[in-house]
Amino acid sequence: MLSTTIPEPLVRCFKFWSDNEIKEGIYWREELYKLVSTFSPTERERAYALGVDISQHGKSTVITCSQDSYRVWVSLISCESVKQDVTPSFEELSPKLLQEQFTS
Repeated sequence: MLSTTIPEPLVRCFKFWSDNEIKEGIYWREELYKLVSTFSPTERERAYALGVDISQHGKSTVITCSQDSYRVWVSLISCESVKQDVTPSFEELSPKLLQEQFTS
């Protein structure tokens, strides 16, 4: 399943509290999403690769785009348990991709 790409001005942004920290979220088509990762415009392919990788593991994802970034979001509903940390183990999904992001 491919991720939907949305111009960022079309979504409603919000912040929420989870795991003792403030997280970023969006509201799109009656569904809530949590921010997974942000990429620069030159890293567009990496954003899409992460979105596809997450989607292939059964998670609903969207990618927002703006002039200065591509952002990957995962649905809060598609996570196993909203009561637990709403972030699936993305290290398992894309270890090389995430390692590159945090080391560059």
